[in-house]
Amino acid sequence: MVKHLSVECLLRTDYIDKYQMNIDAVIDPVCLINSVIISPYEEYSPNASAGISKASVIFKPSFNLKQQIPLLMVSALINVHHHTITIPLYNPSPYPQYLSKGIILGTIRLSTDDLDFSTTPVINHNEQQLAEN
Repeated sequence: MVKHLSVECLLRTDYIDKYQMNIDAVIDPVCLINSVIISPYEEYSPNASAGISKASVIFKPSFNLKQQIPLLMVSALINVHHHTITIPLYNPSPYPQYLSKGIILGTIRLSTDDLDFSTTPVINHNEQQLAEN
């Protein structure tokens, strides 16, 4: 059982089994630690909380937030230190933009460089079936 699920689509188990997919990605929401006001035509990099203590992660901006507030955020490789990351935000509008504490800026997932596949056993299902017969 998982505590939360943050994915763009759900796959049926028969599809996962057929294509021998391994879905173990760690995906966490990124929330703003303090409320901020971003001045017109300014860039600001507020701190946000992350569910990982230290790693290089891939940040993906929240689609809903980008639709509601005119801010520019890009997907980026970002380092997490002490459960905190810094997200660069740019306000391209002539008006100040207010972001409240706790708002979800996007999600992070571990980059493939941080994943250790050396301990993951590789099982060839054909060989396993032959061994059982």
